Amino acid sequence: LGAGITASGVDFASLQGDKAVVEIMQRMGADIAQNADSVTVNSSTTKATVIDASNCPDIIPVLTVLAAVSEGTTKIINAGRLRIKECDRLAAMTSELNKMGAAITEELEGLTITGKPEGLRGGVEADAWNDHRIAMSLAIAAQCCAEPITLTGAGSVSKSYPDFWQDYQSVGGKIEVLA
Repeated sequence: LGAGITASGVDFASLQGDKAVVEIMQRMGADIAQNADSVTVNSSTTKATVIDASNCPDIIPVLTVLAAVSEGTTKIINAGRLRIKECDRLAAMTSELNKMGAAITEELEGLTITGKPEGLRGGVEADAWNDHRIAMSLAIAAQCCAEPITLTGAGSVSKSYPDFWQDYQSVGGKIEVLA
Protein backbone atom coordinates (compact mmCIF):
# COMPACT_ATOMS: atom_id res chain seq x y z
CA LEU A 1 0.00 0.00 0.00
CA GLY A 2 3.04 2.24 0.29
CA ALA A 3 6.75 1.67 -0.14
CA GLY A 4 8.15 -1.79 -0.81
CA ILE A 5 8.63 -4.20 2.08
CA THR A 6 10.32 -7.58 2.47
CA ALA A 7 9.16 -10.28 4.87
CA SER A 8 11.99 -12.69 5.71
CA GLY A 9 11.85 -16.14 7.27
CA VAL A 10 8.69 -17.19 5.45
CA ASP A 11 7.98 -20.93 5.55
CA PHE A 12 6.09 -21.68 2.36
CA ALA A 13 5.76 -25.35 3.37
CA SER A 14 3.84 -24.39 6.51
CA LEU A 15 0.30 -25.62 6.96
CA GLN A 16 -0.64 -22.15 8.26
CA GLY A 17 -3.47 -20.70 6.16
CA ASP A 18 -2.03 -17.19 6.35
CA LYS A 19 0.42 -17.97 3.54
CA ALA A 20 -2.55 -17.69 1.14
CA VAL A 21 -2.04 -13.93 1.34
CA VAL A 22 0.69 -14.18 -1.31
CA GLU A 23 -1.54 -15.93 -3.86
CA ILE A 24 -4.50 -13.64 -3.13
CA MET A 25 -2.39 -10.50 -3.51
CA GLN A 26 -0.94 -11.87 -6.78
CA ARG A 27 -4.50 -12.38 -8.09
CA MET A 28 -5.17 -8.76 -7.15
CA GLY A 29 -2.22 -7.63 -9.26
CA ALA A 30 0.25 -6.85 -6.48
CA ASP A 31 3.91 -6.61 -7.48
CA ILE A 32 5.34 -9.56 -5.50
CA ALA A 33 8.71 -11.28 -5.72
CA GLN A 34 8.91 -14.60 -3.89
CA ASN A 35 12.23 -16.20 -2.94
CA ALA A 36 13.00 -19.42 -1.03
CA ASP A 37 12.20 -17.89 2.38
CA SER A 38 11.10 -14.31 1.76
CA VAL A 39 8.54 -12.22 -0.03
CA THR A 40 9.02 -8.68 -1.31
CA VAL A 41 5.94 -6.62 -2.07
CA ASN A 42 6.25 -3.31 -3.91
CA SER A 43 3.68 -0.55 -4.13
CA SER A 44 1.31 -1.36 -6.98
CA THR A 45 -2.19 -0.82 -8.29
CA THR A 46 -4.43 -3.67 -7.19
CA LYS A 47 -7.75 -4.89 -8.51
CA ALA A 48 -10.78 -6.63 -7.05
CA THR A 49 -11.10 -10.38 -6.68
CA VAL A 50 -13.14 -12.98 -4.82
CA ILE A 51 -11.50 -14.06 -1.56
CA ASP A 52 -12.61 -17.34 -0.01
CA ALA A 53 -11.97 -17.00 3.73
CA SER A 54 -12.75 -20.60 4.66
CA ASN A 55 -9.09 -21.65 5.05
CA CYS A 56 -7.48 -18.31 5.91
CA PRO A 57 -9.78 -16.36 8.25
CA ASP A 58 -7.04 -14.52 10.13
CA ILE A 59 -5.83 -12.56 7.08
CA ILE A 60 -9.28 -11.26 6.17
CA PRO A 61 -9.09 -8.01 8.19
CA VAL A 62 -5.92 -6.82 6.44
CA LEU A 63 -7.16 -8.05 3.04
CA THR A 64 -10.32 -6.02 3.65
CA VAL A 65 -8.07 -2.97 3.90
CA LEU A 66 -6.35 -3.87 0.62
CA ALA A 67 -9.71 -4.41 -1.09
CA ALA A 68 -10.97 -1.06 0.23
CA VAL A 69 -8.29 0.76 -1.78
CA SER A 70 -8.23 -1.51 -4.84
CA GLU A 71 -10.00 -0.98 -8.16
CA GLY A 72 -13.40 -2.67 -8.52
CA THR A 73 -15.61 -4.66 -6.18
CA THR A 74 -14.12 -7.44 -4.05
CA LYS A 75 -16.24 -10.17 -2.50
CA ILE A 76 -15.12 -11.95 0.65
CA ILE A 77 -17.02 -15.23 0.96
CA ASN A 78 -17.24 -18.11 3.45
CA ALA A 79 -16.21 -15.79 6.28
CA GLY A 80 -18.99 -16.40 8.83
CA ARG A 81 -16.56 -17.82 11.41
CA LEU A 82 -14.94 -14.38 11.69
CA ARG A 83 -17.98 -13.39 13.75
CA ILE A 84 -16.79 -15.60 16.64
CA LYS A 85 -13.17 -14.48 16.98
CA GLU A 86 -12.00 -11.94 19.60
CA CYS A 87 -14.79 -9.79 18.18
CA ASP A 88 -17.13 -9.94 15.20
CA ARG A 89 -14.40 -9.12 12.70
CA LEU A 90 -16.79 -8.66 9.78
CA ALA A 91 -18.80 -6.09 11.71
CA ALA A 92 -15.67 -4.43 13.08
CA MET A 93 -13.96 -3.98 9.71
CA THR A 94 -17.18 -2.77 8.10
CA SER A 95 -17.89 -0.25 10.86
CA GLU A 96 -14.41 1.16 11.26
CA LEU A 97 -13.35 1.26 7.60
CA ASN A 98 -16.66 2.84 6.58
CA LYS A 99 -16.00 5.56 9.18
CA MET A 100 -12.70 6.16 7.39
CA GLY A 101 -14.45 6.54 4.03
CA ALA A 102 -14.53 2.98 2.67
CA ALA A 103 -17.55 1.45 0.92
CA ILE A 104 -18.19 -1.94 2.54
CA THR A 105 -21.43 -3.86 2.82
CA GLU A 106 -21.60 -6.53 5.49
CA GLU A 107 -23.31 -9.77 4.58
CA LEU A 108 -24.14 -12.85 6.63
CA GLU A 109 -21.11 -14.85 5.43
CA GLY A 110 -18.83 -12.13 4.09
CA LEU A 111 -18.28 -8.64 2.78
CA THR A 112 -18.73 -6.74 -0.46
CA ILE A 113 -16.11 -4.03 -0.81
CA THR A 114 -16.26 -1.35 -3.48
CA GLY A 115 -12.69 -0.14 -3.75
CA LYS A 116 -11.55 3.45 -3.59
CA PRO A 117 -8.11 3.39 -5.22
CA GLU A 118 -7.73 7.10 -4.54
CA GLY A 119 -7.54 6.26 -0.82
CA LEU A 120 -9.69 6.84 2.21
CA ARG A 121 -10.72 10.05 3.93
CA GLY A 122 -9.69 9.31 7.53
CA GLY A 123 -9.98 12.11 10.08
CA VAL A 124 -12.04 9.97 12.47
CA GLU A 125 -11.76 8.00 15.68
CA ALA A 126 -11.64 4.28 14.95
CA ASP A 127 -11.90 1.50 17.52
CA ALA A 128 -9.90 -1.74 17.54
CA TRP A 129 -12.79 -3.61 19.19
CA ASN A 130 -10.21 -5.07 21.65
CA ASP A 131 -8.89 -7.25 18.80
CA HIS A 132 -5.22 -7.38 17.82
CA ARG A 133 -5.90 -8.12 14.14
CA ILE A 134 -8.39 -5.26 13.87
CA ALA A 135 -5.92 -2.84 15.48
CA MET A 136 -3.10 -3.83 13.13
CA SER A 137 -5.35 -3.70 10.06
CA LEU A 138 -6.69 -0.26 10.95
CA ALA A 139 -3.12 0.98 11.42
CA ILE A 140 -2.37 -0.16 7.87
CA ALA A 141 -5.58 1.51 6.65
CA ALA A 142 -4.46 4.77 8.27
CA GLN A 143 -1.58 4.85 5.79
CA CYS A 144 -4.18 5.11 3.01
CA CYS A 145 -6.03 8.05 4.56
CA ALA A 146 -5.84 11.71 3.61
CA GLU A 147 -6.24 12.67 7.29
CA PRO A 148 -4.85 10.90 10.37
CA ILE A 149 -7.08 8.69 12.48
CA THR A 150 -7.24 8.22 16.23
CA LEU A 151 -7.17 4.52 17.08
CA THR A 152 -8.59 3.46 20.43
CA GLY A 153 -7.68 0.04 21.77
CA ALA A 154 -4.29 0.08 20.04
CA GLY A 155 -2.72 -1.85 22.93
CA SER A 156 -4.58 -4.99 21.88
CA VAL A 157 -1.71 -5.77 19.46
CA SER A 158 0.25 -7.08 22.45
CA LYS A 159 -1.72 -10.35 22.24
CA SER A 160 0.15 -11.55 19.16
CA TYR A 161 2.72 -8.92 18.14
CA PRO A 162 4.03 -6.85 21.08
CA ASP A 163 6.59 -5.06 18.86
CA PHE A 164 4.02 -4.10 16.21
CA TRP A 165 4.13 -0.35 16.86
CA GLN A 166 7.93 -0.24 16.78
CA ASP A 167 8.01 -2.24 13.53
CA TYR A 168 5.19 -0.09 12.14
CA GLN A 169 7.29 3.03 12.72
CA SER A 170 10.41 1.39 11.29
CA VAL A 171 8.67 0.97 7.92
CA GLY A 172 7.37 4.55 7.85
CA GLY A 173 4.19 4.38 9.92
CA LYS A 174 3.55 7.52 11.95
CA ILE A 175 2.12 7.34 15.45
CA GLU A 176 1.52 9.80 18.23
CA VAL A 177 0.48 8.52 21.63
CA LEU A 178 -2.35 10.60 23.07
CA ALA A 179 -2.79 10.93 26.82
